[in-house]
Amino acid sequence: MKKDSKITLRQRLRDLNIKIIDLAKMLNISRPTLYKLIESYEANNLANIDSEYIALFNYIIQNEFINSNNVLVYIAQNILALKEGGLKNIVSDTQKENFINILLHSKRFDCIISYLISCHELLEKENLSEESIAFLEPLKKLYNSLGLKLI
Repeated sequence: MKKDSKITLRQRLRDLNIKIIDLAKMLNISRPTLYKLIESYEANNLANIDSEYIALFNYIIQNEFINSNNVLVYIAQNILALKEGGLKNIVSDTQKENFINILLHSKRFDCIISYLISCHELLEKENLSEESIAFLEPLKKLYNSLGLKLI
């Protein structure tokens, strides 16, 4: 943490609208553990904190132009990618809320919203026709490219 900085890590997380419980889930640690790490970090007692968490906290504190999405990407690239299966748990309620806000305030994804809604409706059905399976193929390819399985 910068010595001349007056903002705490907790305040910075609040400014970024990142909840402690969501951050703990993303990092795959308990909320009390994260509180202890933050407390130690803010007290500049870094000896008991893993270097990956120190680097994350420094990133959050020292980069005033980042947003919560930047933090999620940082975690995915620098922490979760190193842990087995970590990328599977990356989507949080905060991330979903951010995406919904993007949908509400931007037209960038308008062209695919109806397709995604149709996909959701099809995936709720028990048996799919060949036509439905073909309709879902682009979504299936997207999932596969992310290392996920659609159905």
